[in-house]
Amino acid sequence: MNKVYLIGNAHIDPVWLWRKTEGLSEILSTFRSALDRMNEFPGFIFTAACASYYQWVEAVDPELFARIQRRVAEGRWVLAGGFWVQPDCNLPSGEAFARHALYSQRYFMEKFGVTAKVGYNVDSFGHNGMMPQLLTKAGMPNYIFMRPDEDENGTVPGDLFMWQSPDGSRVMTARIPLQYGDVSLSDLHDDRLTGMHPAAAKALLLRERSEQTGVPCFCFYGVGNHGG
Repeated sequence: MNKVYLIGNAHIDPVWLWRKTEGLSEILSTFRSALDRMNEFPGFIFTAACASYYQWVEAVDPELFARIQRRVAEGRWVLAGGFWVQPDCNLPSGEAFARHALYSQRYFMEKFGVTAKVGYNVDSFGHNGMMPQLLTKAGMPNYIFMRPDEDENGTVPGDLFMWQSPDGSRVMTARIPLQYGDVSLSDLHDDRLTGMHPAAAKALLLRERSEQTGVPCFCFYGVGNHGG
């Protein structure tokens, strides 16, 4: 039986079209909402990247930070990314990437006793060819991305593949289908879905994809960008 794995997550742009203070507010509200959902639904697991977000929470709301630490210890809050913030993955030098991962993974280990095992750059516009080496040396043998999607680059070999850099380093790599968060029905371009809840419609399309390919799919859901 083919499966669709539901991945509760929040990609947040802390300083895109707003000031840092507004980004911090959205991080706090998103993290509080995730913790509330855990109280409502015992099976709910949440994923969030970017060490800087956690450092901000630690400084501004220590009680909230302690609640996150407890959920991480339980395995219900998954740290991802291993970088201070989701970076541009084309222009930085190798040393910049290495420092980015070093400081972030060190912070995760000091505060949570674990490091990120999955690289999480879901909204980075392009990816350096040496990313597998950079990720594996930072302790992340797996990688999640969304861009380029199927309409932007048809040469990506499917939604799940092994990516090998020129030095021979390899990471299990997955491309997120149908966006990293909530999606509108109009974006799905399928008249059969009229009247459905967008999350249910997205899951249905991914189940059909899994049946066609024989490979399990994952369905990312959650409020991204401006958070909440």
